[in-house]
Amino acid sequence: MNSPEPPVWARSCHAHKINPELNRACRTITGLLTSTPLPALYRLSGIPPPNIRRDVTTKLERHKQMLDPRHSLHGHQEMRRRLKSRKCFLTVEPVELSQADNYMLECWCNSEQQQLNEALPDPAKSLPSGMDLSRKCWVALNRARSKTGKTKDNLHKWGITTNPDCMCGVVQTMEHLLRDCPMGPHCSDQDLKDANENAIKWIQFYCDKI
Repeated sequence: MNSPEPPVWARSCHAHKINPELNRACRTITGLLTSTPLPALYRLSGIPPPNIRRDVTTKLERHKQMLDPRHSLHGHQEMRRRLKSRKCFLTVEPVELSQADNYMLECWCNSEQQQLNEALPDPAKSLPSGMDLSRKCWVALNRARSKTGKTKDNLHKWGITTNPDCMCGVVQTMEHLLRDCPMGPHCSDQDLKDANENAIKWIQFYCDKI
């Protein structure tokens, strides 16, 4: 998916207002719930965060403006800013097209300071393994990877049910279903990341439950 924000306004303080539309598209692709953390949402949809996409688009435009004589602003120098809110793209460091993907992935990795769970794929501009599964299994796989699904503890938190306990008598979290519940198969984070046979067996058992 190419960035829809042209550099002329990608650095605007209002650019973030289109982020919810991108998030909605990512949820459609993955089947993830609204409460899913955004870092997990972007990784599982294979789409870099919008602020990084805008930054790379702006740097590419700056490179074209500097080197391509056909560019309408070729040779143009930045004017003295009169408003602090103005963030002209002429002030950014350029990035060449051949380096753009590597730069984007580097920024993506560096932007995630918090420790994410090991079931999530590494940042990449492509869908992770498991995309060839049925829609129902694909959605269950992504919810298990993100550790956010329709488990009893979440349903209780959202006011949908009055009891957060699993049928085995323990609070039903995603980790409980993956690791401990005696009522179904078990699955590791690495299994989920690889979408291997063990993960598929777990998914098929829980796809109508999470």
